[in-house]
Amino acid sequence: MNMLRAIILFVTVFTLPVHASENKDKLKVGLFHTPASFSATLSAIDDENRIVLPSATWFEPSEVNAWVLFISSDEDRMALPEIALQVVEAVEASPNPLVRVSVDLQNGQSLRVQVNNLAKTSRSVDFQGCLAALDIASVAYGESYVTPENIEVFCSEH
Repeated sequence: MNMLRAIILFVTVFTLPVHASENKDKLKVGLFHTPASFSATLSAIDDENRIVLPSATWFEPSEVNAWVLFISSDEDRMALPEIALQVVEAVEASPNPLVRVSVDLQNGQSLRVQVNNLAKTSRSVDFQGCLAALDIASVAYGESYVTPENIEVFCSEH
């Protein structure tokens, strides 16, 4: 069975709210079309520097612990590597604009993928970027950062 089929077979969908893992190690995150508000929000809340944002535009699953994808059009979908496109298609049925999935790869690695479908929300891209940053901080710190208080403090300007 090839790697792409293995991914689709092992996708488990979680939607907000999500209980984050207890893993306190650094989280290396590959990004796709993230708005500036994503990085700005992370800078404000990642006090312990647990989240590493690589400088390149794309990373293979073996190089990161998580992907954060922002999709707003068919062009965005077609620009994704095939492996990421299959994950996006697997969560297409979710009505939520932000969906986090955990993918178990053939090599035993687990990859977290956060899909932000901008077509499913009336909120601005900057608001979604802020919310996505709070969600990825939840993963890195093992506690929920997606709270009404944090949304008010960090995302209200968007």
